[in-house]
Parts: sequence; C-alpha cells; structure tokens
Amino acid sequence: MNFEEIFSRHFFSNHHIEAQTLELELCTFFKNCECVTFSSFCGLLASINDEVCGTEDNILIDCDNFEIQNINLFLHATNRKGVLEWSSKNDDIASLKIKFAIKNKNISIYIKGIITNNFEKKGFILDFSGTSELINSTAAFVTPDPLLAEKIRWSRSSYGRQSKSNVTISANGRVSEFQAKIVANKISS
Repeated sequence: MNFEEIFSRHFFSNHHIEAQTLELELCTFFKNCECVTFSSFCGLLASINDEVCGTEDNILIDCDNFEIQNINLFLHATNRKGVLEWSSKNDDIASLKIKFAIKNKNISIYIKGIITNNFEKKGFILDFSGTSELINSTAAFVTPDPLLAEKIRWSRSSYGRQSKSNVTISANGRVSEFQAKIVANKISS
C-alpha cells in the first residue's frame, strides 16, 4: 500500500478522491444500494440513531456483551436509544445477501449491524475497525433508500450531498484519504 500520492499533494483532506472512490467501490458490491462512509463506527451509530431510526426501529449490533455495553454507555450519555445484540451468524446474513444482493461474499465479514423495523431491514452497517493497525475506526451505512443515505450524508457534515435534507445534528464524520486507502486495499484483496 502506497501513500505517496496522498503525501505529494502537500495537504490532507477529508473525503478527498480516495474516500469518494471508496464509496463508489462499496456500491458495486450491493444491488441498488447507496453506501455512505463515516469516519467512526460510534459516530455513524449516533447519526443513524438521530436520522434514520424512528421509535419502532432498532439497531442490532453483532459484538460481544462488553462492547454492546460500551456502545450503549456512549449512546445513553448522549440521550440516544441504545443498540441491541444481534448474532449475524444466523439466517439474517443469508437474508441480507438476498435482499441487498451482496455480490462479494468477502464484504459480508464487515457487516456489523442492521437497522430493522418489525423485521423490515432498512439498511446495515459495515465496520472496518481493526482492519489495519493504521486506522482505529471507519464505517459505512448501506441502504436501498436514497433518502436515508442522504440524511447520513448530511449528518456527517459538508460533502457528498446530493440533495437537501434536514438533520437533527451534524458531526465531522468525513473519511480521510488514509482511512479510505486502507479500507479500499482490504476490500479489494
């Protein structure tokens, strides 16, 4: 993996061409879905909580109980609804593959969460945390609903927006060119 092109620009940016390319590449893995990258897994969870989830929606996360507790500590401290435990090892992964027509089975290892409403799947969360010692956290929201994707674009602040959307709060969720390059390298190998 070579970062020479990034360094040769003599400036660092969030959501430069590498991050834009990563979003387009992620979209190729899913049929009729939009992918929105976010610089942190917990930041994306907060944005999904604020912008996507209604009172009947749940965010189900596949991780151990300790991790669920820590995520919920963060969400509850910011007055948000907590996440529930989800085991992606069951049939939900198979139904996700069918619903979203996942074209690359290797990408399914990054599926960490799902957003549901009475068993209707609104989208899911990819978590690239730990894919490299060089990045702490990078995530993506995948949905067939362009309005939900646009809300997450607006919540991450300032780039990639395609239309007007009202959001509760925005944060700096922009993916850096370093994060994008590392994730792109992982998903293409």
